[in-house]
Amino acid sequence: MAKRAKPAAKRPAAVKRPRVASGELRTLLDFVRYATSRFIEARLAFAHGTTDPVAEAAFLVCETCIPTSTKRLRWRGSRPTRPKPSST
Repeated sequence: MAKRAKPAAKRPAAVKRPRVASGELRTLLDFVRYATSRFIEARLAFAHGTTDPVAEAAFLVCETCIPTSTKRLRWRGSRPTRPKPSST
């Protein structure tokens, strides 16, 4: 007797991620809030030092702000914001 193939498993509908407009994330808190909401949506498991999405997001955002010796050379000429136009 021939075996029947299992029906294809239903996949959950693709989640539409909210688009973040350029300049919408301005402060560190904006980045932490955005990362936290994405972590909650993804249902991440937290371990190795952090126990919740806010702590993980805060750690990751702040970690990117501290230049290490290898990053320092690349970041030497970078600016965290657009330069203000001179008023001369």
